[in-house]
Amino acid sequence: MGNTPNKSEKSLNLRQKTEEELFWKTKALEAIFESSPYIMVLVNEEGRITAINRMGIQFSGRSRNELLGLLGGQVFGCVNSNGLQCGKGEACELCPVRSRVMHTFKTGEAVYEGTGRLDVKKGGLSERFDILVSTTLIQNVEGRQVLVTIADITERKKAEEALKESHELLFQYIRQSPLYTYIKEVTPTESRVLQASDNFKEMIGFSGSDMLGKTMTDLFPAEFAAKITADDLSVVANGKMLKLDEDFNGRNYTTLKVPIVIGDRTWLAGYTTDITERRKAEEELKAAYERLEDKIRERTNELQQVNDALIISEARLRATLDQTPNVAIQWYDESGEILYWNPASETVYGWEKSEIIGKKIGETILTPEDAEEFCRIIRGIRNTGKPFGPYETMVKRKDGSIGLVIATIFAIPREDGKMDFSCMDVDITERKELEQKLIISEKMASIGNFTSSLGHEINQPLGAILLTSELLNSSVEKKDYDKVDKCSKMIREQIKRINSMVFSLKTFSNENLEFKYETVDLNEAIKFATSSVMDQIQEKGVDLSLELSEEKPFISGEEVAIERVITNIISNAIWAVESNTDAKKIYVRSFIEKNECIITVADNGKGISKEIEGKIFEPFFTTKEVGKGTGLGLSISYGIMKRHKGSISVGSEIGKGATFRLSFPYKV
Repeated sequence: MGNTPNKSEKSLNLRQKTEEELFWKTKALEAIFESSPYIMVLVNEEGRITAINRMGIQFSGRSRNELLGLLGGQVFGCVNSNGLQCGKGEACELCPVRSRVMHTFKTGEAVYEGTGRLDVKKGGLSERFDILVSTTLIQNVEGRQVLVTIADITERKKAEEALKESHELLFQYIRQSPLYTYIKEVTPTESRVLQASDNFKEMIGFSGSDMLGKTMTDLFPAEFAAKITADDLSVVANGKMLKLDEDFNGRNYTTLKVPIVIGDRTWLAGYTTDITERRKAEEELKAAYERLEDKIRERTNELQQVNDALIISEARLRATLDQTPNVAIQWYDESGEILYWNPASETVYGWEKSEIIGKKIGETILTPEDAEEFCRIIRGIRNTGKPFGPYETMVKRKDGSIGLVIATIFAIPREDGKMDFSCMDVDITERKELEQKLIISEKMASIGNFTSSLGHEINQPLGAILLTSELLNSSVEKKDYDKVDKCSKMIREQIKRINSMVFSLKTFSNENLEFKYETVDLNEAIKFATSSVMDQIQEKGVDLSLELSEEKPFISGEEVAIERVITNIISNAIWAVESNTDAKKIYVRSFIEKNECIITVADNGKGISKEIEGKIFEPFFTTKEVGKGTGLGLSISYGIMKRHKGSISVGSEIGKGATFRLSFPYKV
């Protein structure tokens, strides 16, 4: 009896055994907790973390010691967690984790796989996770706690949505397909529609949605339905694609059927195309082809006749080219090699046909540089198909002399798809020499007219100076000093007039004459110009109107030259209106337009015809009588405007006057 355990010993052994079992169960639970593929945490009633497993630590990115005791939102980086305010905000009531934890604490009920979304911050960026949340109430020595399990199902959700979208896309594709498209489930006894396009309504009176679940017998006449079902069974049984032509209700169709095997189930996909119109087109095409063959035979005979005629025509053409006396005609290939050389070419260039055929154009009648330009021209003709010319060009003769021809070049298609090029030259060397002599003769005549006009223009102020100087001597002897001053002033004005003519001649003859550029107010230049011709204005009874820009129209220029231009334009306007029988009006305006200062001088005179409008800026051109103009005023004005980087233009209508426009760059 001494070795028999007493009651207290039995109780002690049982307790030790129970504690040992509890120890190992606890260890097992801890291992399950720690190795779980999901996030697992223990949360006390204050919402603080008392335990967290490896996946939770990995998700949080911090150590276990840092996380224990924190609120749930702080642990997981919830975007709605603000310091210690986790669980205090309005959004916290909708939190899929907190709401289920509070429910379990309140009711003691476990929650399994509740879905939701969690917005957290990771690396400074906000990310949204789809999650499954499970909660279980645990009572231990530390009090009531809730075991929270969180599974990240974001990728699964995406895959489910992608699969759903794929199914929807397939459904919409089949439903809206322009072909008669379908998917069927095929068994040994029947073929049943799973999906079909809506356009079946055109064929059998049923839309795609009406066909779902129906067999072929439900949709087609018995005999035709039996054939379709037999074909479907054949495709599924053989596992091979089937293509066949079918006729139904007077229409022609082509059908393609394909087996789809997934696991132990077999489906059939297919589409049917209405080829009725194509069949008709093929039959019409066949008939047209037969008609075309007949036509080709006819045309072949006609072409043979044409070809015979062309041979004769080509012989006649060559005879014509060879006998053309005044036009030098040559043919070249794309490299500039000479292929044909008519007798007129022998006359113009001096080379015999036998010695030049096969040579390059740059070795014979053109310099290498001109030959390169010639090849560039024929490349352009090849690309555009358009002839080039006529144009003037210098050429070399065999004896080394230089000639001038008018050339026209055009393409000649070849049978092999390439091109040759024909050049037709007219020798104008002698004509040009005669033209040059005529131009020199005309220039000499112009110089004679100009000399006569210039002598008249200078003799007038010289005569005035002579008469005034005699009056000056008489006034000095009489001590009439008022007349002395007037005579001196008149002499200075006439000298200034001669000086102005000399300046004009210098400007016309010397483009390199230097101007002294300064800031010029065009309003002041206009005032000076009008004052210098005021005697003429009053003498002729001209009504002059000035409309000057309120904003100063400053430019950079030579003041005297600009005043000369404005004076010349106004003087011409006075001459233009002096023969008017009614009102004689001149309007002078200045204004700023964009970055330009503009002056316009308009008159209501006789106007300028279109024939001479383009010539008025040419040297020596004038419509005035001899002695009243040299034909240099507008030409000089044009040169001055060009030197100031400006422009001068005219607009006119016969009987309604003319408007001259001066444009200068604005100096800000």
